[in-house]
Amino acid sequence: PASMPEKDFTDLVAYSVRYCTRQLPKDSIELGELELCLSLTLEYSALVQHAVQNYQEAMGYFQEALILRTMHVGKNSLDVGSLHFNMGVVYDDLQRFDQAVSRYHESLRIRLDHLNNSSGSSNDDLEESVLLTLKCLGHVYKQSSDYDNSVACYVKVLQIMNQRFHQLRGEADRFDQQGLRLPIAVPVPTY
Repeated sequence: PASMPEKDFTDLVAYSVRYCTRQLPKDSIELGELELCLSLTLEYSALVQHAVQNYQEAMGYFQEALILRTMHVGKNSLDVGSLHFNMGVVYDDLQRFDQAVSRYHESLRIRLDHLNNSSGSSNDDLEESVLLTLKCLGHVYKQSSDYDNSVACYVKVLQIMNQRFHQLRGEADRFDQQGLRLPIAVPVPTY
């Protein structure tokens, strides 16, 4: 199949968002669910706009998605933290570093709160998102010649990674002390 020209695609996305907004029902039960779906559509539209370097349009879609998402899942949800992070990326691309720092800090606050209050397998992904946010924050500080804060962000990244290394090393040591070995991959034939 032939691919759609980029301008046609972005125009179609913009039209879809406007159409969906007009079609929202007035019934509050359905409205909440549809507003959440609309916020996802707006977020995806923002990502598309960012990918084609329409940063101002991307920011508008992210802001609308943030308003809807915050209304429905609260200002401290990881989804809202991701939106703040994405907005920080756009502000970084626009070289509006003070606003990028503000968004990255809000994303970091939300993600750290969740990381400190959670346990289990979801911690790895959450920890990765914290590390990425710190790296981006360090980059923005560097771009704005705030080298002290830039170094502080990168040092925090190294501290988290060092802590992770020691946790994994401790687990490896426990396995070794218990004499746990992996089973042989090829079964020994018995006659």
